[in-house]
Order: sequence, then structure tokens, then C-alpha cells
Amino acid sequence: MEKIDSYALGFLLNRAMWSLIKCLNSAFKERGVDLPHSQYIIMRCLFLNDKMSQQDIASLLCKDTAAIKRSVDYLERKGLVERKPISKSKYNICLTDKGRELEPVIREIVDYAFKELFSNISEETYQGGIKFLRAIYESYTKETPDKYW
Repeated sequence: MEKIDSYALGFLLNRAMWSLIKCLNSAFKERGVDLPHSQYIIMRCLFLNDKMSQQDIASLLCKDTAAIKRSVDYLERKGLVERKPISKSKYNICLTDKGRELEPVIREIVDYAFKELFSNISEETYQGGIKFLRAIYESYTKETPDKYW
């Protein structure tokens, strides 16, 4: 493998993430769904596992717990999630009925947004990109991300 220009790789990964976030935020806004990316990713975690601690969510998303707490606070005010005590000082974050009802709407919006965003990208390039990103993650963590996504 040729020497990797780490500055260019980091820059491009950052720009790609920015593009994905902007695309999702715009798609939610266009459909009248008040769900910025920071809250969407938490909902996505809960769609897969409806009882997670804030710490588990933070670890899974590689975010600090304060950022997760703020987003959970917003989701709770919107009536999409609730905190359920599991001990004196620990809570699980769970979807409310309203949050569960929103899942198919959210999935449809995300599918539409990404279909549009990726429309000019070949399937081969897309699959190669997924393989490359997984390889970076697995090389660093020594674990497979597939169990979550």
C-alpha cells in the first residue's frame, strides 16, 4: 500500500461526515421532523436496543456522556424517550410509544436522503467505501461493528 496522506484522509472523512449530517438534517427538516443528527443517532441506537444506559450509548457512538445527556434531555422533552431507573443512580434510556411510532417515518426519511445523496455513486464504490471504513474501525478497536449496524 502506498503511503497514506493522513491529513487528506482525515480531512476527507470529516467532510464526508459533514455531508451526511447536513443531508440528514435537511431531509428531516423538509419532512417536518424535528430531529437533528445528534438526536437521530441516539434514536437509531434505541431502535436496535430499546434499553440502553447513557454511558452505553456514549460508548457505542464514541461521544462524551455530557453530549449524550443533552441530546437525551431534548428527546425526553419531545416525548420520544424516557429514563427508567435500574438502580438508585442509574437509568436506562427507552423509547416511548411516540418514539416507537416515529421509527418507520425516520427510516423512510433516512433511506430517501441517502438514496439521493448516493445516487451518483456506483454500488462497487459504495461497498468498497463501507469495507474501507470497517477495516479502519476494526484495525483500531479489534472488534466488528456489525453487531450494531
